[in-house]
Amino acid sequence: MKRVLLIGDSIRMSYQLEVCTALAGTTKVFAPVENCRHSTNVRECIAEWMNDFRPDIVHINAGLHDLIRNRETRGYQFPVDVYARNIEAAVDVMRDAKVSVLWALTSPVNDAWNLKTHGYQMRSDADVKLYNDAASDVMKRLGVPVNDVYAVVLREGMEKMHTPDGVHFNEAGQKILGAAVSQKIKSVFG
Repeated sequence: MKRVLLIGDSIRMSYQLEVCTALAGTTKVFAPVENCRHSTNVRECIAEWMNDFRPDIVHINAGLHDLIRNRETRGYQFPVDVYARNIEAAVDVMRDAKVSVLWALTSPVNDAWNLKTHGYQMRSDADVKLYNDAASDVMKRLGVPVNDVYAVVLREGMEKMHTPDGVHFNEAGQKILGAAVSQKIKSVFG
């Protein structure tokens, strides 16, 4: 039986039950309790997860929180070039462990969500596209398949998929995103 490791933050991981159901019988799915809220955290956690789960493939969706802006400076928490270097390093760690990698592009959230604590505010959709483009460039250069969950959410409509807070997925959104993730994993397994 194939083994899949799902990595993401709590917001992105709400669809994991849908993935488990869709892949039942052919694939064992692991989703660590710890969240990968920043791309930098991925490198710190990945070796432990490789040893614990020994997956055949890793589906990773990380980086949304790298896009948070400081209210005063308007600068990103992690500049785009740093973000790109971080995810490239994360992919290197996974490939060293002889694991297939599938990178999911960050999905957008509604404008209803604006993080106001600690002097930060959330990014705009233009910010998300900027970071997704950077991730896509890295994946293209490394030959890593991409799961464009950003496009899935935009195509279906954020209002249809999100809860009123603008960031978590509602039941319909979980099913849609879970189906998209499952199909992409199946396509990589062949």
